Amino acid sequence: MVRQTVEKKKTMREYIIYGISGVIILILLIGLCRAKTQKVMNVILRGVLGIAILYLVNTVLEGRQMISGVGINPVTVGVSAFLGVPGILLLYGCSFFFRYF
Repeated sequence: MVRQTVEKKKTMREYIIYGISGVIILILLIGLCRAKTQKVMNVILRGVLGIAILYLVNTVLEGRQMISGVGINPVTVGVSAFLGVPGILLLYGCSFFFRYF
């Protein structure tokens, strides 16, 4: 009888440990999914803002009769989406460097 009580306690402890472990893993998975969603939304937002910045800079340069050489295409949108404003500056820097030097 004492042996059955000890075995039941051991079984209950195992169930409690499994339950707590399951809850912890579930919380970590939910946090991981949210982090990935935020990263994807961040890249999409930077891509959209990159398109807007490229368009505005190209418009300003056209108004000053300067040819920028940076068009809006999948490569430039990708660079601006992943690198942000430094990527846009890199695009214009490379454009002016290869055009004038």
